[in-house]
Amino acid sequence: MKFKNNIAYRGLVLVAVPLLFEILFVGVLFYFLWSSDLQTRKVERAKAVGEQCLFLVKSLYETMNRIIGLALERSDEAESKYVQIVKQIPLQMNALKDLTKSSQKQAASAQKLEFEFNRTMGNLHSLHEVVVKQGLDTIEYLRWVQKVRSLFSRLISALESLAETASQDAEIARQQQLEVRMYLLEALAAGLTMNVVISILLANYFSRSITSRLSLLQDNTKRLAINLPLSEKLSGTDEIAMLDREFHRMAQALSEAIRKERAVIEQAREVICSVDDSGRFTAVNAAAESCWTRRPEDLIGRRVVDVISEDEKAGISKAISSVVNTKSESSIETKVLRSDQSELDVLWSMKWSNSENSLFCVVVDNSERKELERVKQSFMRMVAHDLRSPLTSMQGTLHVLACSDGLSAEDLSKIERMQRVSERLLQLVNDLLEIEALSSKGAHPRYVNASSGILVDQALASIEALLQEKRITVRQDVDVFDLELDSDRVVQVMINLLSNAVRFSDPDSAIELSVKKRGAYAHFSVVDFGKGIAAQYHKEIFEPFKQVQDGQQLQKQGSGLGLAIARAIVESHNGEIGLESKPGHGCCFWFTIPISP
Repeated sequence: MKFKNNIAYRGLVLVAVPLLFEILFVGVLFYFLWSSDLQTRKVERAKAVGEQCLFLVKSLYETMNRIIGLALERSDEAESKYVQIVKQIPLQMNALKDLTKSSQKQAASAQKLEFEFNRTMGNLHSLHEVVVKQGLDTIEYLRWVQKVRSLFSRLISALESLAETASQDAEIARQQQLEVRMYLLEALAAGLTMNVVISILLANYFSRSITSRLSLLQDNTKRLAINLPLSEKLSGTDEIAMLDREFHRMAQALSEAIRKERAVIEQAREVICSVDDSGRFTAVNAAAESCWTRRPEDLIGRRVVDVISEDEKAGISKAISSVVNTKSESSIETKVLRSDQSELDVLWSMKWSNSENSLFCVVVDNSERKELERVKQSFMRMVAHDLRSPLTSMQGTLHVLACSDGLSAEDLSKIERMQRVSERLLQLVNDLLEIEALSSKGAHPRYVNASSGILVDQALASIEALLQEKRITVRQDVDVFDLELDSDRVVQVMINLLSNAVRFSDPDSAIELSVKKRGAYAHFSVVDFGKGIAAQYHKEIFEPFKQVQDGQQLQKQGSGLGLAIARAIVESHNGEIGLESKPGHGCCFWFTIPISP
């Protein structure tokens, strides 16, 4: 049966067999203890019969003496003593009969005793009546005494016979009790022996059927850990065999995954390596030969600083020591020396592994990004010098032309269009330079003490013309308090948010401006009641050159840098900026600034 091949069945056998044996063993012990207790009660009862017989004999002798004394001296005191002792004798006889009920022999002796007792007591009562009512002369008294003594003698003989029977029963019970105790000791010895034998047999059965198979499974686990071939699959259909088959399948899948992982690492374009806590290469993939022109086997065992340019060795050593000591991760840019001593810009991403006790590194060729940064810097310098200056001069010239007399309406319209275009170009150039300055590592806020009320006044004054043009009202909820920040840049953020709110609000509507102190932060928010922005654009809208129209479609109107600049300014203050909106329900742009830097 399939059921007999599983561990549950074997576990049932392991539990049921000892349990059944223990139940049988306890039953046998209980029987012997019950037998021993039964014989003990027989002995005690036989002893009680003998004691009761002696007590009754004593009472009978005392009764005989009382009746003799009463015959010699007829007094109320003697009469009272006689009556008192006579009343007790039947009770003692009944007690003796109760003690002999459980023994057939004792019960038969008790019946004979009862017959003699009744006859003797009858004669005593007759003698008592004669003595009390008539009195006795000496000859008649002696005749009665002789008769009573004869009866008492026969009664005492019956009592002695009963006591002898009880004594024999007690001796038989003691012998049986000794035999029961011997059987009990033998049962204990046999039970202990059987318990040891059954335990050994079950342990052997369990070891052969389960433990040895589990040991094989454990051995396979160790083999898998040290990458050795696994043992053959276990036979059978029980849970351990099924687990072993699943383990083999898992090991095969794991080997396949490791093979693919190694293939990915070996085929990777980036250099992937591991470094020990002393800063030496322990493993390097094949990309080192194509990227660094160094063979992986030549790098194994060498120190990392040996392939780093001279002026950056201290930096890489410090970075490796920091990651090893803190058991964390880090990144650093350095120059790697190729085999021909040419330099290559790279970015090291390092992470410590406690399980492997090694530092794992991914080294990316950073030369293209460095080149792009240089091109970008050149472009921004060109924008600053070759575009902004001519545009500024062009705006001045156009302003002079617009103020000249004698221009036709058509010429003046063309000049105004050129002014708007040049203003847009100049604004775009300024925004590009602004976001570049904010994103550069050396750009830091210039902290000054400012009042929240003054910041609000400055921002509203800057957009007053926009508000008047669309006849929009600003509802304010401003807490006035002091804070440390770069006031010009924070005002710029507020202007950007307020301008967007005005742009996407209907004419003759309102927007809300709120400034609140919340713990260690100042919370600014601008709310409009326009068409709102869909959730998928909430993060995208803060990216450069990203805009939305009607809450859904991307548009190409304006530079698209306002919100990106706002985010850069807020993050430079260690603050946060965000958006809450649903299409058709307006927008709430908010940002927080620490009150103290």
